Amino acid sequence: MPTFSNIKDLEKYVQGKVKDTIKSPQVLNVFRHAMVDSVYTEVYDYYERSYDAGSLSDARNMVFTKHKLNGNTFASDFENLTSDSMDGYFFSELIENGSDVQHTSSNSENGWYNPDEKWAEPRPFAKATAEKLDKTTYNKHLKKALEQGINN
Repeated sequence: MPTFSNIKDLEKYVQGKVKDTIKSPQVLNVFRHAMVDSVYTEVYDYYERSYDAGSLSDARNMVFTKHKLNGNTFASDFENLTSDSMDGYFFSELIENGSDVQHTSSNSENGWYNPDEKWAEPRPFAKATAEKLDKTTYNKHLKKALEQGINN
């Protein structure tokens, strides 16, 4: 363990360790598993999908897009970047918020072929992911991954 001659150097060291740890594959995997679980429970319970590769549940589409340090608070944006293959936009917002999302698509006025169907209702998988990371066993796995990263 390094030694520090002042609090600023210690603070800088800890912030660097936290930043590196948040970017680690272990932390990313916990986030991905929680989101895949949420996609299945919040989205796929409404309809039968035809494939997994490239779909909303494909963990390769789930990434940290931004890391921010504000004082002693570190925040990260974790997003599902699955896109509509025809229009090229990210449709996770349509799934999360339902037909209330105002997105102009070549397919329809708001991104849905038929916004009155049950499957066009909000299916908040991102919100469910955040809750799982906060209140379920995923929280324990996340803490363990963070501890391992900081202690390395």
